[in-house]
Amino acid sequence: MRLFTLSLQLEPTQASRLRSWLRDRFADSRLSRQATRDLVLAADEAFALAVGRCSKECEAVVRVSVLGRDVYLTFTDNAQTRRRLEPDPFGMALLQALADQFQLEEDETGATVRLVKKSARSDRSPRRA
Repeated sequence: MRLFTLSLQLEPTQASRLRSWLRDRFADSRLSRQATRDLVLAADEAFALAVGRCSKECEAVVRVSVLGRDVYLTFTDNAQTRRRLEPDPFGMALLQALADQFQLEEDETGATVRLVKKSARSDRSPRRA
């Protein structure tokens, strides 16, 4: 199993840092191009939803685990707000569509989004997406 962790501020300027970090980790782990695109987009959407809920200085921790051919992505934020993640016509549906498994947990301390992408690894040599 390979495990990668990134901590970052919930500020719009950090979105490109998240995407770049994920692409690098996924290339190192030999993920397929489609799985890389899906997971980067899903993480970016989870980040955008968290930024929208953040009412003060907030942080997020992103954890990526690669186990066999499957990828587990966990996005945890400390956006302490009264506004919960509402199922919307785009955000939550997008997260559900991009992953084989989706789970959302929320409480007064923040939210955790868990995504699983099955058979995401490619048998080909590493490459950049």
